[in-house]
Amino acid sequence: AAGDGGGAVIVEASGDVSMKGVSFSECTAGDAGGAVYMGWGWGLGTVDVRRSNFIVTDSTISGCSATLGGAMFVESVTTSVLRTTITDCYASIYGGGLYSTGGRTTLSNGTLISGCSAPEGRGSSLFLIASEVSYTLPAPAGRWLPNARCEVYREACSYGNSEVAQQAACLKHRDNCALNLVENLVGPWYCQDPTFVQPCNWNSTRGGDPSLLGEKLYQLPLLPVEQDF
Repeated sequence: AAGDGGGAVIVEASGDVSMKGVSFSECTAGDAGGAVYMGWGWGLGTVDVRRSNFIVTDSTISGCSATLGGAMFVESVTTSVLRTTITDCYASIYGGGLYSTGGRTTLSNGTLISGCSAPEGRGSSLFLIASEVSYTLPAPAGRWLPNARCEVYREACSYGNSEVAQQAACLKHRDNCALNLVENLVGPWYCQDPTFVQPCNWNSTRGGDPSLLGEKLYQLPLLPVEQDF
């Protein structure tokens, strides 16, 4: 158990942190992150992290509780959770499983959030504030998630009647350009400029992840998520 600080692990330094094959059970925090806190140094729960990247793989978090983020509280960092199970965690205010504010979190490869709870409408599984959370398939066994391929949406091919060859080349390479990050100013001329609206955040200059291109993923809405997934 932890009050306003402390817990099993405290990490406060720049760089990357990776946790693999760990198990947290019945952890509590007085404020944020019953099992894992990642942000700007509150020191709450099992892990307090001020890191640019945090990776959790092949792990379990169960029966943990906090005011915000019963299992995990993530603030303004890049987090990846792979093949990990979060179950039966509780938040008294927001985010029974995960509370995410700022930054980017990717859940993937069968990660499961199940049986967590928070007050009605406050994100039994997830609560998001000004943050980005996506799920990269495959989904957990026996479950289904809506998904679409992450790609670069580009402007339409619009060469004139006197530029038949250019129009044909542009159309022919549409699929290739959808997975090509290079804009037409410095790359293949037939790849048109990216559109303003994109289906996923692949742009590293905006905090995105280019490795998502070509992957099937579910981009979570900026709303509390009540159901298991």
